[in-house]
Amino acid sequence: MFDWLWIVLVAVAVLLVVIFAIMLWTAKRSVTKARARVDEAWDEIRGHVQRRGELVAQVEGVLRGRAGHESGALMELEAARGEALTAEKPSTLSRAENRLQTALRKAFHVAEGYPELQTDREFLELRSELSESENKVQASRRFYNGSVREFNAKTKTFPSSLMTKGEQEREFFDAADRAAIAEPPRIQF
Repeated sequence: MFDWLWIVLVAVAVLLVVIFAIMLWTAKRSVTKARARVDEAWDEIRGHVQRRGELVAQVEGVLRGRAGHESGALMELEAARGEALTAEKPSTLSRAENRLQTALRKAFHVAEGYPELQTDREFLELRSELSESENKVQASRRFYNGSVREFNAKTKTFPSSLMTKGEQEREFFDAADRAAIAEPPRIQF
């Protein structure tokens, strides 16, 4: 009878170890998938920021052709665009976004002073594309922040926390000026 009890205890212990190993393996896969989603979402943001940077450069070109003497606003726009394109971290890009939104507003304010831009088809199309691009950046921001929230939660909860020792939380991509980000720059003619 003692032999049967010993066999049952060993079987239960082995079963518990197997279950715990499966939990750890599942947790590691879950964290790996969450990390990949965060990285994918960040790459998507970078792609949209790159595309928007190209559109901003085109806006700069149109404005330089028509309002070249407004170099202060255009230089500010160019610097803000460069800062956004070179940002490597969400916190850096957040600051660059705020600066770019402000520079775009100033550039569009300058454009309002030139009636020929009100009917310039190229400029109106650029404005529309820029608005669409801003919407894509915002949608990507929401997806990224959701992915970061999920990843950070997984790194703090058991059993995933056992697999992520030393893993740093990911930064959220928050806007310093939420009002500037919520409303993409628009020109009202």
